[in-house]
Amino acid sequence: SSVATRSESDRDILRSNAFLQKSFQPLRAFSAEDDLHTMGYHPKGRYFYTVSIKGKFALWDLETETPVPIQGLPKTVFVASWSPSGDRLCVLPIAGKPVLYSFEKLDTPILLQSETNTPPWFRAEFSPNGEYLALGGLALEVWNVGGDPKLVASFKTKEPIHRLLWNGSG
Repeated sequence: SSVATRSESDRDILRSNAFLQKSFQPLRAFSAEDDLHTMGYHPKGRYFYTVSIKGKFALWDLETETPVPIQGLPKTVFVASWSPSGDRLCVLPIAGKPVLYSFEKLDTPILLQSETNTPPWFRAEFSPNGEYLALGGLALEVWNVGGDPKLVASFKTKEPIHRLLWNGSG
């Protein structure tokens, strides 16, 4: 295969050399009303969520190629996050309280409410063991979500938090 360099003509840069190479084909295709902002696979691979740039959230069953209904979903969503085992889904609305779902009970949302729970939220990240959930935005909150959700730490921030990382042990 050839590699395009800056000195090659536009025609050569646009040319694709696929001779004797594998050509990948999509396995599934779904229509979206708007451009997508974010998406994520369920850890076990059967489900897939999308969030459009206008905040529309959709959860898809990849085997049946149909949407999965979710009750109590915020009207507009910024981002979502699966727990490592896939048993929980956290949805961060553009405005409002973060919502936690048990994947077996998508009809029973749990609002994560606290004193500092201030939108907007930009990131949700479960710990590697799935026991904790960190929320980042105009504050940082850490929730114990191993049973009934309980706020264990909360910090105000001067700058918005857009990225969260856990150490390997959670």
